[in-house]
Amino acid sequence: MCYTPFDTCLARDKHIMLRTCIMRDSGDIDRINEYQKAQLVKRDKPAHGVLRRWNRISTIVFSESDPSWGLYL
Repeated sequence: MCYTPFDTCLARDKHIMLRTCIMRDSGDIDRINEYQKAQLVKRDKPAHGVLRRWNRISTIVFSESDPSWGLYL
């Protein structure tokens, strides 16, 4: 993988179709830490509904981000 971040799915798809990626090591890409992994592994509760479940995941994974961006997914 080239590990290029994309703002949109369309930009990512165009990049893939060009097949011009230069393969590289993952380097300093963002990853989840052990605490986040432990939180994500906890039992999911489908009864809470999709929105509440997504909010739980996004709060764990993107804890340092502005939560308002999730409203547009």
